Amino acid sequence: MKKSFMTLAMVFCLALTALPTLADSLVLTVTADTTFAGNSGHIVNEVFVEDGYPPEVVDFAAFTEAGKLRIYGFRPWGEEWQILPTTTYIVQQASLSIGDSWAGFPDDNFGSTTATVEAVESVTVPAGVFNNAYRVDTRIDAHGPDSQPRESHWWVAGVGFVLNIGYDDGGSVEYTTQLVSFIGSGSDFFPMNLGNVWIYEETPGGISAAHDDAIPAKASLVGAYPNPFNPQTQIVFEMAVPGDVQLQIYDSAGRLVTTLVNEHRESGRHEVLWNGRDQSGRMASAGVYLYRLETLGTSTTKRVTLIK
Repeated sequence: MKKSFMTLAMVFCLALTALPTLADSLVLTVTADTTFAGNSGHIVNEVFVEDGYPPEVVDFAAFTEAGKLRIYGFRPWGEEWQILPTTTYIVQQASLSIGDSWAGFPDDNFGSTTATVEAVESVTVPAGVFNNAYRVDTRIDAHGPDSQPRESHWWVAGVGFVLNIGYDDGGSVEYTTQLVSFIGSGSDFFPMNLGNVWIYEETPGGISAAHDDAIPAKASLVGAYPNPFNPQTQIVFEMAVPGDVQLQIYDSAGRLVTTLVNEHRESGRHEVLWNGRDQSGRMASAGVYLYRLETLGTSTTKRVTLIK
């Protein structure tokens, strides 16, 4: 699923899943202080583990800009650095106040967004109880300042974000990310000291992993087989009832690669071939891609890796 951290940190992760599944884990480790693209900053290693799939390992580079961390580039394990197409930020201030706001968060799905500190609240997550968590809501600028937030992050000084909830357009919970443990030090709201380690648990629909199977699904994104693949893979989804379906492929920067399905589908199991090519018929480069199913008012996204 890996949505929460990456909304403010990595453009290439899209809104994720309402699919009943076991909780996923996301581990972030500050591995080095560095100079990247002429800026002093940090290298953060990310390991994402999804049940039934090989772990995904990437690094991303962050440097301080105007009191915030700018995520400037990323690289899959063993590959070259890639520069993100848009500017993204994580809160890094040593202090926050209700009403603080940051405009101009680019989002490839929603356009310009604004993050605002809305409240100070008590939050309970697997890592413990945090009584002074600052809730930062991110809204789509085109929808207005009073619109439904796309995400709410609860930030704790010296720890980072401890809870993140993502919402759909109707305000229903799409996913929840909770801090399981943090090892490290620092005073900022996302401390980037060398050696700091965060472990998160992600579940769909704001529910716990133990109760995922109690949620009835109108549609499910089963998976892509084979994964990794070369040169083609079958994407499988199931429809409990008929409905309009859109199945699209995005690259790791959140850009649309191709649309595989955009039509009405009947109930039952469906298999769709992706031949690794974009909308113009050109072969995509090796890397991690996102395949996203939208139907019946829900969206589900998973990852597939093209190898050469």
